[in-house]
Amino acid sequence: MLSKNTEQLQWTTGRLDSSAFVLFIQYFDYNTSEWNRLRSSLLEQGFTLKVIKTSKLKKALESTSYGSLSSAFSGPMAIVFANEEIPFSSIKSTIELFKKETKVQIVGGVYNKAALFPSKVEELATLPSQEEMFLEGIGYLQMASGLGLVQFMDQALSSPVNILNQTPQGLVSSLGQIESSK
Repeated sequence: MLSKNTEQLQWTTGRLDSSAFVLFIQYFDYNTSEWNRLRSSLLEQGFTLKVIKTSKLKKALESTSYGSLSSAFSGPMAIVFANEEIPFSSIKSTIELFKKETKVQIVGGVYNKAALFPSKVEELATLPSQEEMFLEGIGYLQMASGLGLVQFMDQALSSPVNILNQTPQGLVSSLGQIESSK
């Protein structure tokens, strides 16, 4: 039978390896009602919060590629875990939530298996969402190709079943018509 410490260490290491996003936070003088409020906010977005001793956290990081982060850890620590299904917008809003908390400091993170120091976590929060990048890309395509793309997208979005059911030759023909109408 494994000791409680060994089980906790294995659980933490497993979560570090399996989570798409992890935040390491240092907290100061939190009471039970504050923890409950914070935990419920995180749970609503699909995150798990785990308070952990700094020494255990450092030991768990030793066996991972994130060991370099442990030098930033001192004082009481907590970890926020997210699963891969978490949308990027939830990650951004969670970082913003912790930035607003006066008794919490982000001391590191992991995103897509890459260790992040606090400045990189801050940069992550400022990145545009996938939808924003898509819309910006469409804007650039519209400028580059003129109105033909806008008309094609309008037709495709108004009757996606017709576009998807076309044969490849029919789709190429549609695109050719748009090109020739310029």
